[in-house]
Amino acid sequence: RTRLPPVATNRVHFVTPQEFPLHQILRAIAFNTTLSQLPPEACCAPHHWLMPPAILDSQFPHAPHAIANTRKIAQHCQTEWSFKETIFPNFRRLSDPHAFTLLREKTYDGARWRYGSLTAVVTVRIERELSVIRDKGYAHYFLVVDEIVRQAPRTCGRGSAAASIVSYCLGITHVDPIRHNLFFERFLNPGRHDPPDIDVDFPWDERDGIVDFVFARYGSRQAGMVANQNTLALRAAVREVAKVYGIPPAEIQQVSRLLTRLPLADLPAQEPSISPCNQPASRQTPRLSNIRENEKPRSLPSSPSSRPHKRKKLDSYLDEASGFTDLCKPWPEMIRLALQLQGRFRHLSLHCGGIVIVPDDLRRYVPVEVAAKGVPVIQWEKDQTEDAGLVKIDLLGNRSLAVIRDALAAIAEHTGRHIDYATWDPLTDPKTQQLIQQGETIGCFYIESPATRLLLKKLWTGMPADRRARADVFEYLVIVSSLIRPAANRFIQEFVRRAHGGAYRPLHSLVEDVLVETHGIMVYQEDVAKVAMGLAGFSVEDGDQLRKILSKKHKQRRLRDYQRQFVDGARARGVDARTIERVWAMTM
Repeated sequence: RTRLPPVATNRVHFVTPQEFPLHQILRAIAFNTTLSQLPPEACCAPHHWLMPPAILDSQFPHAPHAIANTRKIAQHCQTEWSFKETIFPNFRRLSDPHAFTLLREKTYDGARWRYGSLTAVVTVRIERELSVIRDKGYAHYFLVVDEIVRQAPRTCGRGSAAASIVSYCLGITHVDPIRHNLFFERFLNPGRHDPPDIDVDFPWDERDGIVDFVFARYGSRQAGMVANQNTLALRAAVREVAKVYGIPPAEIQQVSRLLTRLPLADLPAQEPSISPCNQPASRQTPRLSNIRENEKPRSLPSSPSSRPHKRKKLDSYLDEASGFTDLCKPWPEMIRLALQLQGRFRHLSLHCGGIVIVPDDLRRYVPVEVAAKGVPVIQWEKDQTEDAGLVKIDLLGNRSLAVIRDALAAIAEHTGRHIDYATWDPLTDPKTQQLIQQGETIGCFYIESPATRLLLKKLWTGMPADRRARADVFEYLVIVSSLIRPAANRFIQEFVRRAHGGAYRPLHSLVEDVLVETHGIMVYQEDVAKVAMGLAGFSVEDGDQLRKILSKKHKQRRLRDYQRQFVDGARARGVDARTIERVWAMTM
């Protein structure tokens, strides 16, 4: 009737037939029910797996023409998908030259607003940045962000975008990159292939209105929120599997406490030996034979990974664990299932602020679905978005900006004094400086943690008067906020000693000037790139890539190549082996 040729296929819900029990478990988790009460229609059939061609052919012996059509479709589903191109939004349908001309005009207008008369230093910096922006095709992106920021009178751009004088002149950021010696190449450089993103804070109660503006301006066809892909962590998987087996909550809690002492992450997952749905109801309700509510559990056996030469099989390990903890069946079976569910996708949620805008149709580049809030959300998370060349803008809600807004309004109402948020400079106020030096920063975004406040007190209390008089309060505040990070906090005591006037030997004369403001210690991510450039002759691009790799989770393999380049480059510049090793260790 439709005159369409038939095709032969089956529903595919899992890769191998052995994954059918996991499919049942996941469906029970999704329906928040037990396996025994899972509706039959909630699961697919056991044969709904990804069959290879030979097996699929055998399922349709009566329709060879349909099989042939399936092969034709598969052969036509070939495409060359390039992930090397950056996909920029388009600002008001301007051509690239017109967009760049407009950006240039806006930048110089903003520069005169920020600086008054323009010095050669300012002009050279602007031209250098505009040249990179033009060559990389980022003019549209800056104009789009500028338009978004102008919808709110109080915003704060942060992250690497603060190193750009173009961002500063447009009012996207409020920190002068020349005054504070910020490294533009950290944000954008000619050799950078992955798209940078601009993070902009808005008062928390204005942020939703900004997102609404973006969708009103570009529509759900061109704009979408970035997703978070939520997966099952191991211990959460254990709890979920136990729930669908019908284990009482109190028992799950007891065993979960025991399993926190069991290094499950090192155990090998094995295929389940049974199909959970085929278990009798009586066997789906295990008991702990000896554990009581107030009984302290006995010691668990050593993890097999702690003895790599005598690694035990999962079965024997679980038997041993059961012997020590009195775990009854089917807990070992449930743990095996949980190990296989570890890392499995569970559901999408919205990223805290990421949004992408494309020049045409978002569905050309990424799968899209509609979130519960009614906004389109792409199915990729932030790293996948970046890898695909989509340029992300982070629109974030910040409570401190709302407090500042309300405080400025109260000052205007009660004193008649109107303070311009964009040009106001509290860093020159002695009382503000004193509060920072005393660590009285509760309520100040990013610097209110107990560790930060304690370090501020320690730094300024013990500093000699002559050094204290010369010190830049804001510069030290920025250093302190970076030292508190886990990657840098091992240098805290040494930094304080040096800041108080303690003698130290620079890492090497080639990088002495690079680290002068941090007293010879690598504090910032930019320091890694600058030291690699100065000591080992890295290009700007390689230095920035090294900096970026260090922030990734799985970095060791790629780091080996950069370590070799670092060692060879430093040796070629006459740096001794001990210094090379010491500096490389500090970058880690």
